[in-house]
Amino acid sequence: MLRAVPPLALITAWLLPGFVHLLLGKRFHAALFLICVVVFFVVGDIASDFYGVSSHYHFYAFVAQLCAGVPVLVHLAVCGQPSSDIFVGRISPYYDAGVIYMMVAGLLNVAAVADALERLYRRTQDGDGD
Repeated sequence: MLRAVPPLALITAWLLPGFVHLLLGKRFHAALFLICVVVFFVVGDIASDFYGVSSHYHFYAFVAQLCAGVPVLVHLAVCGQPSSDIFVGRISPYYDAGVIYMMVAGLLNVAAVADALERLYRRTQDGDGD
């Protein structure tokens, strides 16, 4: 079904890191991408004291983090976005590192999406698996 509808494959690969790899039979790649994206995001979230996702204060970082898919959507649903009074005098010394870790998680998911779509495209061109 994903081969017939490339936009569905793109959205699925973005939202659920590694899921399209799993559907393609690449279990190792699926587990690797899922674990790396989620672990990077969670470690970054903890390091930034759960204040690292903010479209108001770090717009470009937010765009990169948004590429992580479900982890950032869960964070926004549970924690929301920080207000300006949060940053007065109580910022974690690891805040910037946490934001960067979450950005890396999102950008790694972009690489996973590109890899999954390339594998999917190659399968449709060859007519068989790789």
